[in-house]
Amino acid sequence: MNQPSRQTILRALACAMLLFTLTSCAAKQVKQEPEPMRPAARYVKPDAQYPSKEVYDPWEGMNRNVYKFNAKFDQYVYLPVVDTYRLILPPFARKGVSNFFNNVGELGNLTNSILQLKAKKTGITAGRIVMNTIFGIGGLIDVATPIGLENPARSPTWPRTSTPLSSRKWEIC
Repeated sequence: MNQPSRQTILRALACAMLLFTLTSCAAKQVKQEPEPMRPAARYVKPDAQYPSKEVYDPWEGMNRNVYKFNAKFDQYVYLPVVDTYRLILPPFARKGVSNFFNNVGELGNLTNSILQLKAKKTGITAGRIVMNTIFGIGGLIDVATPIGLENPARSPTWPRTSTPLSSRKWEIC
């Protein structure tokens, strides 16, 4: 069987590239912006006075493209996945998934509590992780909250812990 020569392959690639270039430029696409999910008209008061309707935005082109991408991604990928997730999993299973990821997120809170030398918060967070992991079937069930170990990261009475706060504590930044 004869193998095509290198020159023949290069000619075929050049023709394919030329054909692709010509067909992609042949028709001008009509720009149609997707319908906004939260139109500004719902939030802008028609009788209110605003400083300026024209705002200089050097990134406007990129912002519009990112918005279009996000709108299409939401419409064709994200929202169908969310709807399918809600359709397939019953509420108690979704709660279990949420509890699991909250339990995993506690590890970051524990690390920051240790770095900030917050002993009480560290103890409560460590206790929550252990209780929920062992008795809550790997964190699927939140058993720590009903027995009185409130989640310090979600409580308004506890001071926040975060990586930037930990960095400031140790004067890293």
